[in-house]
Amino acid sequence: SPPLGYEPNPYALLDASDFVFIDPVTTGFSRGVGENAPANEKDFHSVKSDIESVASFIRRYVSEHGCWHRPIYLMGESYGTFRAAGVARELFDSAGIEVAGIVLVSAVIDFGTIRRGNGFMSDITFFPALAATAHYHNRLTPDLQNTEVETVYRNAENFALDEYASALLRAGRLSDAERHDIATKIARYTGLDTEEVLRSDLRLAPWRFRKSLLRDEGQVIGRFDSRFAMDDGDDAGTNASFDPSYATVKSAYSVAFNVYLRQSLGYNPDLNYEVLTNVWPWGFGDLERGQDADLSPQLQSMLRQRPGFRVFIASGFYDLATPPMAVEQSIAQMYLPEEALERITTRIYEAGHMMYLDRKEHETLTHDLRSWYQPDEPEKSE
Repeated sequence: SPPLGYEPNPYALLDASDFVFIDPVTTGFSRGVGENAPANEKDFHSVKSDIESVASFIRRYVSEHGCWHRPIYLMGESYGTFRAAGVARELFDSAGIEVAGIVLVSAVIDFGTIRRGNGFMSDITFFPALAATAHYHNRLTPDLQNTEVETVYRNAENFALDEYASALLRAGRLSDAERHDIATKIARYTGLDTEEVLRSDLRLAPWRFRKSLLRDEGQVIGRFDSRFAMDDGDDAGTNASFDPSYATVKSAYSVAFNVYLRQSLGYNPDLNYEVLTNVWPWGFGDLERGQDADLSPQLQSMLRQRPGFRVFIASGFYDLATPPMAVEQSIAQMYLPEEALERITTRIYEAGHMMYLDRKEHETLTHDLRSWYQPDEPEKSE
């Protein structure tokens, strides 16, 4: 709540690296220019053009500031992780720029792992996060509720990969007894009623789960961070009408950053700083032809072809936007050799999509990054 501002970040990594922040076109203060602006901004709204424009900016920056000899790391969050995988490959292919590594915060590499289409992959990848969420809100049976959340998460993950995946694959071939048995197990891990699971054909859409879990309390839980809960106003609805976790932090981000830019730095353009803006329609390429956008091949090729290329993946147990298992499944599907897998570091924090909102987890994240982030050269990285 107001008054809002900012303070020094005790967990900053500025002693280890310089940082360059990029707002792609129509985010932040970035806008299209030229005689066709702002109409030409839509030309940047696609997977391909977005990757190319960000890679072009990095190439120009590296050239103008004499950074070709320095190790370069990319960091992205949410869709930015998808972008980072593509930009790393694009920089190498188009300019011969070697990216030392990428940091993926709440990652999605293959939209098929989080998009609920004709398959059931997303039902599998979301399931452990649903169990962690139910655990946080005290909706599980006493034996699970008295277990550490990480153990609940991993047990739910094993169940999802084994019994749950098998049941969804068999689908209509299940007998009534088998359907009821698997529905009971799903309900045990998610805190939902067995009959509701059966009515959903054993498939738990995350937006319906966010509405159902605390329905008896008249609350809906968050998407970015499922620990947040607020009154939704329609106890009979099937979908959450808003995201309590985003509603809670949106103004804090916007106000603090605008105070810093406009008052402290004296940069005060007559523009709205777009924190989370509408860039639709977004061109997903193959997604629009019935296939999910997937940059796994680009990331796989970097890990196979560039022996020094490293990846750090940070996820949150309570993320119902890009659940941890989604990116882990993408990595598993790459069939990487052991040597390449050893260059991938994965951490899951007791937090949501933005794990740095939690001060304790923010500190842990910084510690983990500091341990991982060791440039090969004595000079600072960019």
